[in-house]
Amino acid sequence: MVDQWLSIFSLIVLAIVTQHIVSWAGSMLSSIGSEESNYAVFTFSDDRRMPMTTNILMNICIPNVFMVFIFMLADQYEYFWVKEFIVFYVVSFFAYRLILICLILRRKEMYSPKYESGMALAGIGLALFLKNYFFVKEKVLFIQAYELREELWFAIIIILFQFIKQIFDKKVKQDDVLTKGQISQYIIHKFIVFYGKYHELFDVNRENRDICIFTYAVMIFEDYNRGPLVRRIERLKTKRGKSATVGIMQVRSDEPLSDQDSVLQFYEWAWDKTAGWGDRELQEDEMQVNYLAWEHNNDTSYAQSVTYIFKCLCEYIDKIPKYRKAFHFRENDPEKAEEQEHVNIESYRKIICNNMTDFCENMSDNMYLELCAKRYNVLEGACGSKHISLNEVYDGRELVISGVNHLFISGKGTEIVTSAYCANVIVFKECSHLVLENIALGHLPEQEFYRGAALRFENCTDIQLRNLRLFNCGMYGILYENGNITISGCKIYHCIHSAIRMRNVAGIIDDLEIYNCRDTIESIVNLQESSMIMKNTKIHDNSSKGYIIEGDREDYIFENVEVWNNICTGSVSNIINESQLKEWNNDIEPV
Repeated sequence: MVDQWLSIFSLIVLAIVTQHIVSWAGSMLSSIGSEESNYAVFTFSDDRRMPMTTNILMNICIPNVFMVFIFMLADQYEYFWVKEFIVFYVVSFFAYRLILICLILRRKEMYSPKYESGMALAGIGLALFLKNYFFVKEKVLFIQAYELREELWFAIIIILFQFIKQIFDKKVKQDDVLTKGQISQYIIHKFIVFYGKYHELFDVNRENRDICIFTYAVMIFEDYNRGPLVRRIERLKTKRGKSATVGIMQVRSDEPLSDQDSVLQFYEWAWDKTAGWGDRELQEDEMQVNYLAWEHNNDTSYAQSVTYIFKCLCEYIDKIPKYRKAFHFRENDPEKAEEQEHVNIESYRKIICNNMTDFCENMSDNMYLELCAKRYNVLEGACGSKHISLNEVYDGRELVISGVNHLFISGKGTEIVTSAYCANVIVFKECSHLVLENIALGHLPEQEFYRGAALRFENCTDIQLRNLRLFNCGMYGILYENGNITISGCKIYHCIHSAIRMRNVAGIIDDLEIYNCRDTIESIVNLQESSMIMKNTKIHDNSSKGYIIEGDREDYIFENVEVWNNICTGSVSNIINESQLKEWNNDIEPV
């Protein structure tokens, strides 16, 4: 038994070592060879069309080649259990790759399940093939060497390799493995985390705001390349009297620096470097950003990546009211200030909607829809249009709004309801720059069970929900996948599964109240693969078969979140920084 476990442990260790060997070999290949055969190294840029052939074949073949050598050594020295569990080595290789990307390097947003699972299946399949037909003498599949010359087999292998390579070169590019949306989500997530940690270091004003954003851009890229563990090792060098680049900003120092100290030193360096640049408006000239990044690290790829992150951050900050205000965007600029002042009404085409027909017929881009009636039932008068579809459900229809940009829907305590218990009240798909305010949404009449949600968003961006009341929600109050959102002044109650369920969403929740969600199947607030700041929130008088707040990250930010008089299973939250919650009088039932 000891020999078995020792063999398995040895194979796991070897698999971990192999993964890092593959990574090292890939970095070596990235600097040699032609563009067509080069190893595709990730960069933060718009130009990511390199073929992934070399990457794929290395991850599939190298662990299997190593497996052959391990098997040969085990056979020579009669390590029976190593031979018996040899395929576990390849399985461990791909399992550790998942752990490395998602947990150790904390790059979960940049993990491509389709790409990684495809490689894993191919690699493990090849390992099983080798074990069953090449490692067992009685099951020789191919013609023996004495039957045919080895050169013939070499020729076949080369032909097959070139055939597979041509297919991969054309079919699998970097953009197919890691989309621009995934990269943006990673950048936004890191910015939210780092802003929460370091924003008090800067007194941001109009003069220095671009330098501050540039600091965050460099911070994100350096953290990508030098994670916390690597930075700890680098600090050890300075303790021995050696000079090294240390801290999250990778500034050169002869003594250990904390991440906070490195941020301050880098900011001062960037400020001094741009002293002769006048107004320091880096947003106006990408070449300045590129040059400043190159000054910090004399590498063209480095400068391009930092410039790309800087642009992404500027776009995001301009979209989110909290950050837009903090970084003084659209201030002291008459044209932009006027644009911001009037964007909610005057710059939109305003339509008064007295019924659902008016609402549906006028659904288009750049619209301000004012709801004047007390109640709108989606089953009464809703009609189809370019952006409106009425999906059939078991007991009626649900309203789907698709492809609308810059839409403002405002009520005066207005209710939008449906009597179809299987329907979502409203579904938004592929919409952007959407504002909903002063509206109540829910199901009528009140029943014991609903299958739909009050609001569902799919692949929408820049969503703002203001002063909404979501009641008799059904399965979910807010169901959202892929995008970013700001929620303020809202109430959610009477949900069956979750009050809020989000996946791959970045956002801010402010002044939210959740109550009277009874016996929910899932956690009251369920945040998966999302970056979220939650503040000034009250969650009370709910009961759940899960947690009150559930997430899968360590970096959620809670400010003044109160949780009381709830019943849940196991714990109030599974989030590590749960201590930031203010909680009392909650009944925790055993799992």
